[in-house]
Order: sequence, then structure tokens, then C-alpha cells
Amino acid sequence: MPKPLKPTRKSSQKSSRVGNSGAKANSLSAKQISQLTDEYKRAIKREWSVLRVDETEILLKDVYVMLQAVASPSPKELEKRSDLAESPERMMHAGFEPQEAHPVPIQLSQALNGAKQLVLLGEPGSGKSTTLQFIGLSFVHEDWVEKHLQLTEKRIPIKLNLREYTEILANPGIAMEQALGYAVQEFIRDLNGEDAHELVEVWRDQGQLLILLDGLDEVPDQQRGAVRNEIQKFASWSMDRRCRLVVASRLAGYSALGGEFKDFTLKPFAGVEEVIPYLESWLAILREGQNLEQAKEEAISLHKQMAGQPALRQVLDNPLLLRIAVQVYTSTGQIASSRANLYTFYIEDLWLRAVERGANGDGCSRENGTDCSRSWWGRI
Repeated sequence: MPKPLKPTRKSSQKSSRVGNSGAKANSLSAKQISQLTDEYKRAIKREWSVLRVDETEILLKDVYVMLQAVASPSPKELEKRSDLAESPERMMHAGFEPQEAHPVPIQLSQALNGAKQLVLLGEPGSGKSTTLQFIGLSFVHEDWVEKHLQLTEKRIPIKLNLREYTEILANPGIAMEQALGYAVQEFIRDLNGEDAHELVEVWRDQGQLLILLDGLDEVPDQQRGAVRNEIQKFASWSMDRRCRLVVASRLAGYSALGGEFKDFTLKPFAGVEEVIPYLESWLAILREGQNLEQAKEEAISLHKQMAGQPALRQVLDNPLLLRIAVQVYTSTGQIASSRANLYTFYIEDLWLRAVERGANGDGCSRENGTDCSRSWWGRI
């Protein structure tokens, strides 16, 4: 739960918020708004430029692969859905030939160009959160928006982890604006609550806001309806102000937002041409001193070995599982034989490194590391 808005950064030059006529008066000057906007953009550029993997910071641009998306028919309200994407890739990996024609995948940039209000659906590990981060980061780099997203608009991104903001968003009133103000204060820490709220209003009314809402499925069941209603109300009300909204959710637990929202499902990786560049980028990062040519050769070899094991087919098309497979491979030199084996390797490796950093091993040894790692994993 975010902390209460802080009463700081007061300016003696500010006027009252309510004038003699009773109308709301701006307390931030145009110069202050410009300075605060620049400060906020610099802060999120620093924060969103990196991915934190275990205790390592990795530049997002070095490992992010632009994903494709498939238009999804919106589910009926409260309709239960599977957590796995219904795709040709999934059918093939299960040993079946696809029986129906599926929508043609499009680039994420095309989906963004076609809808100001977008829902990105996907299974766990499909890249939803990282994609939101990359979209937001693109808008604070001068040349990234057109290069990566084929958009020419200028926007100021604010990202909310919906689970963290559930209590605010589930309350009546202008809950979305309040939550967005909290999020801005996370990056301009000495900004007082009223000014954070005004800054959000200015960006909104100028049609500059890009709102990234992550993890709709993670909102507790008893509050999800209220949070969905607030998103729907804000989206409907903000259409005239040209705000852009992108919501991310797992397929399971999602019911249609309706209105102007268009639903898309992130497509699993499909084949060597999509998997190899992803493997290559992670190998180049995790193998110290390895150049890109060496990383490419190793990526091809690793892919061939993994593709030869039917139990790993769904690992090869899931970005998170594929990244974990590379981490395990570079750390232990071993290739998992199945998804369960992959998880065991990964948890054991995390546990062993935690013990090396001083975590309490409770008398465990490398010989019984797996059992101990499961015990330790359950406590974090």
C-alpha cells in the first residue's frame, strides 16, 4: 500500500488553490510544471532502463525483444478463461495440429497504433510487465517512440502495479487520479500531495498521459470488480482528453473492460527466428567476456539441445522460462530435462547463492540442497 501523500516542497510563491470566484486556481507555474515534468521523466528513465534479475541490473534495451500480439475476442463478463494462450504454437507443442484458423499476429506497434485503450493478455511469464516497462521507457527516450513503436505522439507515462494500489482504486471518488499522484511522488519524493495531483491533472488535460496498469488479475477477487469499474469510468471520461491506457492481465481472472478497450494476447515465441535472438541477448549478458558472435553460436547450440527434448517445448516459447533456462545453463552448465526440473535447478541455484551471501542454511549442504532450497524458498 503506498504511503500517504507527503506535505512537502511548499513554495512561498504559490497562490491559493481557490480564487475569489470559488474556481480552482493553479498553484504551479508553467515553469514549475516544466521543471517537475523533466525531473519526473529523468527519474523514470533511470528506474525503467534496467531489469533487476536476482541482484543484477541489466539494461532493458539489451535483452528486450519486441513481441507480437494477436487480437482476442473479448470474454463475456466474469467468463472464466484458461491461463494458457490458445495459439497454434500451444497446439503444436501439445502434439496436435491446429484445427481452426487463428488471427494473424501483428507487431505490438500496430496494436498500439490501432487503439488508444489496449489490454495486453498473456500467460505467466509471457512478458506483460516487461512490455509495459518498455512501452513507458520508449516515451522518455527522444528517438525510441518512433523507432520502436512507430508512434509520433509525446506522452508522460505513469505505471501502477494494481495490486499495490487496490485499496485506493477500490474507493469511490476520483480514485485513479489519486493513485497516479502517489505514483508520481515515488519518483519526485519531496513533492507534496496537492502538487502531485495538480501535475497529473495538467498532463491529463493536455492529452499527454500514458497510463500503464499492470496485473489486473492480481487484484484480490473481492475488490477486482470495484477496481475494474474505476478503470472503466476513468477510461470513458478521459477519452476527450486523448489519454492512452494500456492494461496488462493474465488470461485467467480477466473479464472484458469493454468500452473502447481492445484486447490482444501476447503471442508465444514461434520458432528459431524468434527464440535465437532472445537466447543470444541473454547469453551475451550472462557470459562475461563473450562477444555477440560467440553468444550467437552458443544460442544456436543451446536451442538445438532444448528443442530435442519434448518436455521443454513450452519453455522455448515463454520468455520468462526461457530466461530462467539460460540462467540455469550459464550458472550450472546443465540443461533442464523438463519444466519441473528447470524450476528445481533454478530454486537450488538461488538458495545456494543466498547461503553464500550469508542466508541461514539451517545445516543444509550441497548434497541435500534441493530439499533445503524448497524449505528456504517457502520462507521468502
